[in-house]
Amino acid sequence: MVHGGHKCYCLRPCKVLQDMANTFSSQLHHLIESELAAGEYASADELLLEAVQLLAERNQRRRELRQEIQIGRDQLDRGEGIELESDEALKALLEQIETEADAELAAEEKSE
Repeated sequence: MVHGGHKCYCLRPCKVLQDMANTFSSQLHHLIESELAAGEYASADELLLEAVQLLAERNQRRRELRQEIQIGRDQLDRGEGIELESDEALKALLEQIETEADAELAAEEKSE
């Protein structure tokens, strides 16, 4: 169905598209339509559900990172930090952290 010069891919074309047009900015509306036209989503509802789920996951990860940062700050305040003697020691520690993070990410990707 064509509305306002562009093709609508919504399951409930008229009502959903009108609601979207009234609710979303034209930039967001065009982005949604573009994603629907690419064919990866069957409906605007499906697309928006995935977008909101991804946003919720990102926000949860941010909360977790803030908690981890606070734990680190608290440890430093208690004098539990690691004192490094040289740039080489710092480099080695950062490489170890990167290796561990890569391993965690690979494990997460495998489980998905």
